[in-house]
Amino acid sequence: MQSVVSAIQQYVRAMVERVSGMKVLLVDEETTGIVSLVFSHSQILEHEVFLVERIDSKEKERMRHLHALCFLRPTNKNFVELSKELKNPHFGEYHLFF
Repeated sequence: MQSVVSAIQQYVRAMVERVSGMKVLLVDEETTGIVSLVFSHSQILEHEVFLVERIDSKEKERMRHLHALCFLRPTNKNFVELSKELKNPHFGEYHLFF
């Protein structure tokens, strides 16, 4: 039987491998801890994830050359933040994972 940690590790690995090229991982308050639990910074960097940033961060730079992987919980707050981000996009592509 598979542990919860290894299941999450597989999910995050599949998520970052699904999209090729340079990536940013947009996370929320909860998924930040989830990702840091299963991957170190150097491990996530091996999958071309060059930046991990909170969806509710007010200080995002425009980096249209990066593909955004949005790993978010399906909450009203996250949908509002995602809507704001998509109305004023900072990245070239968006891929949503819940």
